Amino acid sequence: MTDATPPAPDWDRVKDLFQRALELPPGAREAFLQRASAGTAERQEVASLLAAHGAVPSFLEAPACDAFTGLGDADLRPGTQVGGYRLLSAVAQGGMGTVWAAERADGTGPGVVAIKMLRRGFGGPKVLRRFALERRTLADLDHPNIARLLDGGVAADGRPFLVMEYIRGRPIDDYCEQRRLDVPQRLQLFRGVCLAVHYAHQNLVVHRDIKPSNILVTDDGVPKLLDFGIAKILTPEGAPPLSTLTTEGALPMTPEYASPEQVRGQPITTATDVYALGVVLYELLAGQRPYTLHTRQPAEMQRVICEIEPRKPSSMVVEQHRERRRRLRGDLDNVVLMALRKDPRRRYASAEQFAHDVELHLRGFPVLARGESYRYLLASFVRRHKLSVGAGSAVLIAVVGGSLSTAMQADKARRHAERTASEALIGQQSAEFLTDLFRGAGPQLQNSALLRQLLRDNAGLARAEAEHNPRKAAAQLEALGKIHRHLRLYDEADALLQDALALYRREHGADGPGVAHTLEQIGWVEFERGDRPQAAVHSFRSAYALHLRLFGADHADTAYCASYLGMALRATGGLDEAEGLLRSALGVLERRNRLDTPRVRSTLAGVLSGQAE
Repeated sequence: MTDATPPAPDWDRVKDLFQRALELPPGAREAFLQRASAGTAERQEVASLLAAHGAVPSFLEAPACDAFTGLGDADLRPGTQVGGYRLLSAVAQGGMGTVWAAERADGTGPGVVAIKMLRRGFGGPKVLRRFALERRTLADLDHPNIARLLDGGVAADGRPFLVMEYIRGRPIDDYCEQRRLDVPQRLQLFRGVCLAVHYAHQNLVVHRDIKPSNILVTDDGVPKLLDFGIAKILTPEGAPPLSTLTTEGALPMTPEYASPEQVRGQPITTATDVYALGVVLYELLAGQRPYTLHTRQPAEMQRVICEIEPRKPSSMVVEQHRERRRRLRGDLDNVVLMALRKDPRRRYASAEQFAHDVELHLRGFPVLARGESYRYLLASFVRRHKLSVGAGSAVLIAVVGGSLSTAMQADKARRHAERTASEALIGQQSAEFLTDLFRGAGPQLQNSALLRQLLRDNAGLARAEAEHNPRKAAAQLEALGKIHRHLRLYDEADALLQDALALYRREHGADGPGVAHTLEQIGWVEFERGDRPQAAVHSFRSAYALHLRLFGADHADTAYCASYLGMALRATGGLDEAEGLLRSALGVLERRNRLDTPRVRSTLAGVLSGQAE
C-alpha cells in the first residue's frame, strides 16, 4: 500500500458506467468494466457500487437472509479474499470464531482492520437478520474507548464475517501486570472502561461479554473495548439457561464473567454489564476471579455463579502484596462486591455510577457501596484532611461521632437515602432504567400496558425536571424519545422529541448540538412511520444545515446526516439532490477512514439505478 491519496473518480463517468453495467447479466459486468475506457479509480468505484447494489442487500435484507443455507468450515489462508478484504494473518482464536488482520482488497481504506470469521453454530439466517437490525445502532457507537464495528458480510463459503477496528494492545489484566500498575492506576484505567460502557448503554447497546480479553490497552495507556453488541447478534431469542445446555460455548458468553441472570437465561440488561465489570475489577485488584469453576459441566457452573457468594477481594490477595491487601480492605471490597450482587436490582444503577464510586474512592470521599453512618462520614473526612486535622481534633470528632444517638443516625441515613433515590430516579433511571426495560423486554412485553405506563410515568418525571434543570430534562426527553422510536411508538416519540427540541432551543438557542441531534431523531421517526416522507425530508434538511454550521462539511456526523437526508430524498423522488448528498457523504466517510460505508454506497447505488429507469 502507498500513502499517496488515490485520484478522485470522475462521477459522471462512474454514473454512466454503473447504469450501463446494470443492464448486463451479472456474469458479464466484470469483462465490460475491463473493456471500458476509464481510469482505475472509476472502475473501482463502479465495482464497489455494483457490489453494494447486489451483495449488501443480500446480506442485510430479510428475504435474502432467508435463502442462507448454512456455514462452512473451509480453510482460510493469508491472501484469501473475504468480501472486499484480503486476509493478512490470524491474530486470535475464540469460541465464536477466528479473528484475522486484513486490509481492503482494492488498496483503499485506513489500513489494517480486524475480521471475525464466525465458526459453525454461530451463523445462519437469524444471525444475519439480527445483524441487519442492530448494525446501524452499533455502527453509530463513536467513543474513543470503543473499537468500532465497521462492516459485515458473507464470505464465498457462506460464512458470516464482521469487520471491526483493529486495535494494537494487550488485555487489560496483562497490561496492568506488565506495567506493574499500582491500585490507583488500575482504578483510573478501569474507570475509563466503565464510562465507555455507560456511553454504549446510553445508545441502547449492552455488551454481554465483557472480560479482560475484550478490553485491550494500547501502548499509550488507552483502553479499548472490543466486540460491543456482537454477543446480542449471536444470541438466539429466548436463549435457554446454561444448566439446560449440553455443550460449552452453545451461547456467546464467557461463564467466568457471566452474571446470574445471564446463565439462567433471564432478560439481559445494563446490570449484566455492571456485573461483568465487577468481575474484571475483582481480577485486576485481587489477581484472581471471585470464584473458580472447577468443572465445565453447565449445571454446576450455574450453581456456582448463582449461589456462591464471592469472598472479599482483599482476602484473596497473595501474601507478598500486603500493601495492596490493606488498600483493598473496606471501601474497595464493598465497591467490588456491590457490583457482584446476585440480584441485578441491588447492583450499581449504571456503569457510570460504578465509575463514580471508583472516583470517590480515589479522591478520598465516602463511597455509595458502604453504609453512610455518621461515624463513617467523619472518618472519611479525617482521612481526606489528615494533614490539617490535628490529633486532638481527630479524637474529638471520633468521640462526638460515637456519642450521637441511634435516632439521629437513622434520621440522617433516611433523609440521605430519600434524596439519593430521588436524584437517581430522575438523573439516571428515567433513561437508564427504561433502557433496561427496553433491552430486557421480549416482543410480547414491548407493547404491554405496564411498560407503556412506566414510560409515561418517567416521561412525566423528566418533564417535571424541566423547571429545575432544563438541560438535564432535555437530554432525558431525547433519550426517552429514542427509546419510544425503537419501540415503534412513533406518536409518543415525536411528542417527547419535540419537547426536548423546545428545551434545547430555550437553553442553547437555535444552533446547539442538542437541537441538531434531536432534529435528526425526529427525522427518523417521520421516515420510519412511513406516512410523512416530506416531513422527514424537512427535518433531516434542517438537521443537516445545522450540522454544517456547527461541525463543517468534513465532519463525520455531518456526513451521516447528509446520508440520512439523501435516503429520505430517494424515497420522495428527489434523486438528483440525493445523489449529490450521498456522493459527498461517501467521500467524507472514506477520507476519515470510516469503513461503515456500505449503507451509504448501497443507497447511492439505488439512487443511480432509479435515475436509469
